[in-house]
Amino acid sequence: MEQTIFVNSDVFENIPVELSCGLVCTCKHDPKEGCTREWFTSAPKFTTVRVNTLVTSANELAAIINDSLTKEGEKRGLTSPDLYQHPELLDCLVVAPWTRTDLGELTRHVQEVIVDAACGAAVLRGANVFAPGVLGMLPSTLEGGWVSVFADSGGRCKRGLTVPFTDPGKVFVGNGIMRMSRKHLFQKDLHPKGVAVEVT
Repeated sequence: MEQTIFVNSDVFENIPVELSCGLVCTCKHDPKEGCTREWFTSAPKFTTVRVNTLVTSANELAAIINDSLTKEGEKRGLTSPDLYQHPELLDCLVVAPWTRTDLGELTRHVQEVIVDAACGAAVLRGANVFAPGVLGMLPSTLEGGWVSVFADSGGRCKRGLTVPFTDPGKVFVGNGIMRMSRKHLFQKDLHPKGVAVEVT
């Protein structure tokens, strides 16, 4: 019986190559190469939510999530994804992926924001970029301007980076509108919270 390995992206690069194929069960590559890039650059097929049945029921939580997905879909001009209760795990809700047919090639903007691997994975799931996930951006990046979001899959970007990040582990994950200034994100002794980039 095959075993799938699930890991936190922060420990991702410490996994031996011979074990990393558990992250992408269908990958076919040279075993001496990792499959982390293939795993990282593809959005998951489903998102699961575990229901705390001591606090609410699966139906109540499904209604709340459906309402939120419908509002987000209207905002982005998308049809909300399907949401259903897992047939065997009754305290588990499954959210199907967003469907879009008009994607084509995304335009990359001159201004870049570098985020950590966990934040990049969340963006692939449809999340906005929150302040703690931002590692670097050019000083010329302005609040309200369009930016391209890149994830540092190799963990080599230093927080507060001010020059273009050219590492081969840099992975494009999407575009958005900058909602925080560089000063707000990186000023000494500041612990920013909230949405830094509204992903479109």
